[in-house]
Amino acid sequence: MTVTITGEKELDHVLSHMRKTAARRAVSTGMAKAAQPLAKELKKAIPSRMKEARKTVGWRRLKTKEAPGGGAKVGWKVGRTAKKAGNEKFKERSGRKGVGLGRGLQWVQKGTKDRQTGKKGGPVRFTGRFPKSAPTAGELAQRNKGQTRQILREWVWKGIKKEIAKGKAF
Repeated sequence: MTVTITGEKELDHVLSHMRKTAARRAVSTGMAKAAQPLAKELKKAIPSRMKEARKTVGWRRLKTKEAPGGGAKVGWKVGRTAKKAGNEKFKERSGRKGVGLGRGLQWVQKGTKDRQTGKKGGPVRFTGRFPKSAPTAGELAQRNKGQTRQILREWVWKGIKKEIAKGKAF
């Protein structure tokens, strides 16, 4: 089992010759550092009128068998903020109908079509549409791919140097 970073031949070569645990630590650090600016960009992309939605954006490290060096996940209801966003007491809208942005985050990402009430025989009222207000984490990652790769490369090399300095790399 080797740790690989696509498109980085020199980095892959060094990682393949390192101990598995040392390579994993180096890549894990790089992934975490690359995820942090993406989470910040995603927060910035959310309009200021949706402060509650901003609070739910986060990142976390992943430990998976598919990515032995680990990975990182960036998005809505990810990391420490996931507990807040799924919580029953997460800033509910006191007395008003609806669930609030804590549970309706998909509206911010995807938007909605024109909506109306009264589908079960009651009075039909136009309730409007919710426009797409922020990019998804995937769209943002595509836009910032070059910057993310650069940060990843930089921090993985720092991790490798740190492991070599400790004497645990090979």
